[in-house]
Amino acid sequence: MAARYNNPQSVLLGSPEDWDDWYYMVKTNAIGLGIWDYINPDTQTVQRLIRPQPPTIESIRPENQEQPDNSTFSEFEKLQLQVLLETYRDDLRVFNRKQRALDEAPINIINSIKVEALWVIKTCDTDPHQMLKALQNHFAPKDEQTMREYVLKYQTLCYPNPRQNIDTWLKDWEVVYRKLHLLNAPDVQDQRAAQDFVLATANISPGFHNLWRGKLQERGKSWNITELLRDFRDWRREDKLLEARAEVPKGAFTASVDASINPLQASSGLSEKSKEEATQSKEKEPPKCACGERHYFSECQYYIPELRASNWQPDPDIQEAVQQAEEDLPPTLVRLLERARTKAKRDELQPPRSLFASRDQQIIPTS
Repeated sequence: MAARYNNPQSVLLGSPEDWDDWYYMVKTNAIGLGIWDYINPDTQTVQRLIRPQPPTIESIRPENQEQPDNSTFSEFEKLQLQVLLETYRDDLRVFNRKQRALDEAPINIINSIKVEALWVIKTCDTDPHQMLKALQNHFAPKDEQTMREYVLKYQTLCYPNPRQNIDTWLKDWEVVYRKLHLLNAPDVQDQRAAQDFVLATANISPGFHNLWRGKLQERGKSWNITELLRDFRDWRREDKLLEARAEVPKGAFTASVDASINPLQASSGLSEKSKEEATQSKEKEPPKCACGERHYFSECQYYIPELRASNWQPDPDIQEAVQQAEEDLPPTLVRLLERARTKAKRDELQPPRSLFASRDQQIIPTS
């Protein structure tokens, strides 16, 4: 069965917005069938499919040579003729396949456009080249017009609404950037797209924004917007995991397992074992910070400038050790530190909380 342009997932052409995807679909199918050179609408004069001709005696004997009876063929001439016949059969099979695809091309084109667009090709008879040409003239947007439309979309993406669907926003970034890149739009040349994307994440993900704002200022490095989008998706996934982990009370999993074993313990809350583990966890000392003290990121004046008193002065040696430790932090702890800094900045604008906040809510530094 010959391949068709239309399938349940295909784009139906009905407006200029459909053109790029529809044209890509039609071109890809036609190239696969080997008939694109015969229907390409960008060419004024298209190639014509020519039926191959079977070999003749003249194919193996020069015209100026005497033509004896066929029965007098030499062994070499017979071998030549056999090779030519096999080549002819192969060429004929290719011709028949292409001819069948060309014969079905008009109906495939018709089945891939919307009913209200059929009038565009009604004067083209059944010539697939003329049909595609007419559709191109009617639906294909001009590059200048397309660029203006996508530049407006790009500018909108640079100022996102924090309440919008972030996954949809990222997908739009990929589509709009790729289109403007193909059009060589100045808005996405060099590092502009990467810088605009990082700036756009300021209200969506302050931690990611602060991290990448510093990276973009490094000299001699260039960042691909595709890598940025992928890194942002990874960042959001880890943030969600950290938030989910923070919402699960310590010992809850142990309690649920123990309760499933002994239902009598379920009514009394945590099991004795989980209570003991929770008590030990609370009594456990905080980890040793790079500054030499035992506390969490959110308690360190070297890591969190907002915690410093007006008369506080850092020790140069300790400050250098903290900076070196921060450069060596693994990605997970970098995110934790950024979250601690973001929280500290946010807390500056809010009334101070009780000094007896739960230590389980603190964020752990590295030594």
